Amino acid sequence: MVAMYGGHFILSLIGLFLNILFVYLTIKSKSLHGRCNLLLAFNSLTITPLQLFSGVKFFVLFSGTNFIRLKTCYYFAFLPLIGAGLATSAQICVGVDRLISVLFPFWYKDSDIYKSTIILLIFCVIRCFIENCYYFYGVSLHPDK
Repeated sequence: MVAMYGGHFILSLIGLFLNILFVYLTIKSKSLHGRCNLLLAFNSLTITPLQLFSGVKFFVLFSGTNFIRLKTCYYFAFLPLIGAGLATSAQICVGVDRLISVLFPFWYKDSDIYKSTIILLIFCVIRCFIENCYYFYGVSLHPDK
């Protein structure tokens, strides 16, 4: 079990490095400053907390702890939950962006890249905030478990 979670943690560290490299290359390369590329870089950036904290279960298992209270687990998972919420929102935004580019190609070509990207990112943040409020509400219903 330790070997399985340890291997998962090592793969997560490799993915973390590659996602940060992808964000860096997107920022440095002017040809990758399109809407979809920026959204994909945002997706890579927001999934990094999930990958970074995937090692928590490895360290908990390695320490010999068999049980973690729900509230403690929520605090460990708070940043990964935010990252996962933002990443899934970014994936939705990439899909919507691609759909709009196919349905309305002339408008898409003439629209401002940064304004529409900021609008999509605001949607991501609002959706993630609402999602994490539900998580916190669920944890607060059962504080002793």
